[in-house]
Amino acid sequence: MLHEEVNRESLQLGAKVAKLTAEEIRKALDKLIAELKQGQHSTVVHGKQSLKELSAQNAGLSSMELKNPDLRQLNREMKKSGIDFAPVKTGKGEYLLFFKGRDADTMTHAFNQYTKKLVKQAEKPSIRKVLSDFKEKAAAMNAQRAVTKNKDKGIEL
Repeated sequence: MLHEEVNRESLQLGAKVAKLTAEEIRKALDKLIAELKQGQHSTVVHGKQSLKELSAQNAGLSSMELKNPDLRQLNREMKKSGIDFAPVKTGKGEYLLFFKGRDADTMTHAFNQYTKKLVKQAEKPSIRKVLSDFKEKAAAMNAQRAVTKNKDKGIEL
């Protein structure tokens, strides 16, 4: 008898807890839906984006002119630094890079890193150049080996 009463009370307590959590979830969902309808809950895009998206964030924009940039490498550096930016093509190989004005110092640092990597990349010889050099050396060694291979060995008695 005592066991049945304890079981019944625990079931009632479980039902009350389930009802409370269901009500809390419903309230949270209602609040989220109301915010979405009012437009308060908007997602902010970070990193590379269109100029329209960047200007919609109501931050003063600054720009920088670039000629023949490596956009993939630039995108990596901007992402590492957490800069929102918008590259706009102005001509053949020419871009205007827009970014938020408050990110100017961060942009300077990221751009320095980007240029360091480009310089380092330019200093490295290309794989094709290295391969052609080794082919020439191998051909020279082969020519020399062919001459020494056919020498008379002379027989000693």
